[in-house]
Amino acid sequence: MVLVIGIIAAVATPKMYDVAGDARLSATRHSLGVVRDAITLYEVTNNALPGDAGTAGDFKSDVGPYLLGRFPANELPGVGEPRKVKVEITGSPLTPSGPRGWQYDNVTGEFIINTSGYEQY
Repeated sequence: MVLVIGIIAAVATPKMYDVAGDARLSATRHSLGVVRDAITLYEVTNNALPGDAGTAGDFKSDVGPYLLGRFPANELPGVGEPRKVKVEITGSPLTPSGPRGWQYDNVTGEFIINTSGYEQY
């Protein structure tokens, strides 16, 4: 009996951890979509991209009225400063530069998860 319970625990425990990781990824992907929608709404309303001053504060201030509640967090494990936005002014495609929140280019309007390994979203 104890052996059966041990086997079940050994099989079920990793699956429970996968569920938590999947939930974090799902929440982060949802937040990514919400902010991208806010960027689009700002652009349509103002005929310009948000964050033209090139600072995270300016960007968050611009898109804030198009979000419900606080600026969303990157919920992936190991992310320091999950609500931080690194603003680029390059016009080049973005690539994650570290395990920190988000990354935004105010020339192109591109907004990505700033965590390596999640470039496909």
